[in-house]
Amino acid sequence: MNTMNTMKPIKLFLAVAVLLAACTPKVDSDKYLIDGHLQNIPDSVVIKLFAQNNGRLMRVTEDTVYDGHFSFSDTISDIKQLFLVIQDDRFTPTKLPVWVAPGEYVRVNGRDNVHMAWNVSSDLAEQNDQNTLQEYSMDARREFTSLFLEAVATEKQWSAKIREGVNDTLILAKYRSLDATAMQTLTRMMEAEIECMATMPHSRVWMTTLLEYAMIANVNPESLPNSEGLKALYNTLPDEVKQSEEGKSINQFLYPVKSVEVGDDMADATLYDVDGGTHTLSELAGRYILLDFWVSWCSPCIASFPELKEVALAYADSLTVVSLSVDTKQMWAEYVRENALEGNQWNELVPEFTGLAARYKVNSYPHYVLINPEGKVIAKWLGYDEGLLWKNVNAYLK
Repeated sequence: MNTMNTMKPIKLFLAVAVLLAACTPKVDSDKYLIDGHLQNIPDSVVIKLFAQNNGRLMRVTEDTVYDGHFSFSDTISDIKQLFLVIQDDRFTPTKLPVWVAPGEYVRVNGRDNVHMAWNVSSDLAEQNDQNTLQEYSMDARREFTSLFLEAVATEKQWSAKIREGVNDTLILAKYRSLDATAMQTLTRMMEAEIECMATMPHSRVWMTTLLEYAMIANVNPESLPNSEGLKALYNTLPDEVKQSEEGKSINQFLYPVKSVEVGDDMADATLYDVDGGTHTLSELAGRYILLDFWVSWCSPCIASFPELKEVALAYADSLTVVSLSVDTKQMWAEYVRENALEGNQWNELVPEFTGLAARYKVNSYPHYVLINPEGKVIAKWLGYDEGLLWKNVNAYLK
């Protein structure tokens, strides 16, 4: 046996391993590094990094691609899910999940504008689970990108014709067909991942994905009609997991409570003020109640505040305005204090689209509910324009 020949592959393997280790940047123990390497992507493209807060994506920072490279680094104390988002006509408005942790180096490789299919690699088990789902739905991801971008281009052609005074119905029909097919493909992508989850253990990624898809099925059932598949996954959870906060949220999305309609008795719950005091709507019995469901990132919500205050003062003898924020506790309390908001600033402190928001079918903001002194819902409306609050309240309180 030729010992020298046997040793050559071993030495080569070790040399490659040492080289790879030397090429991996060292990351501080209290930071993460997302290192992006792209091909066929223009330098002008801006990559945005988002975090999820109470089910809502919140922008963290951004970086512009230069010479095929982008990067993000920040301090972190625990493992966390972040998202890469590209708001550019050459990409789809979708997100790519990236898991980070203290001391973790995360490499992102992409060869085209299908960023939903970019490869994310790290030593984190969560990222490996995320990649398993991504691989299972890869065909649908690529097909969706192609259809969506073609639909956007077709819609621009139609808009250009309209500006020229020509209503080209053939282009419009093509756009609608492409858009509908793209949405069907997105649904197929999610359903593929639901199918994949049936073969996976109940990991953190598994729970995060189930919660996200349960919320989508509840708020927008047309885009994800496979609620039975989600329920089947939920029913595989141990009882102690079902009783966790995440498990309870999934349950509320999959098995929603009966909604309150005009003419029904109002729904009530324990509500909190910024000092930790508790309240209920029933304590306001005998008065009209105007519920204002709002969130701090909603510009129409913020724009409505002056008029809401005017209405509350004008009808102070008979009407109580209750501002119900759906922000997380910290975001809500900070916003109320920093902006010196007055009146009944309350929060149920439950996940978005659950609790009273679910009972009153709130899925966008601002959302208003008017209740009479007998505790009956007499009106509901969505959105804000100047004068709308006066008009709607005056219709019932004269």
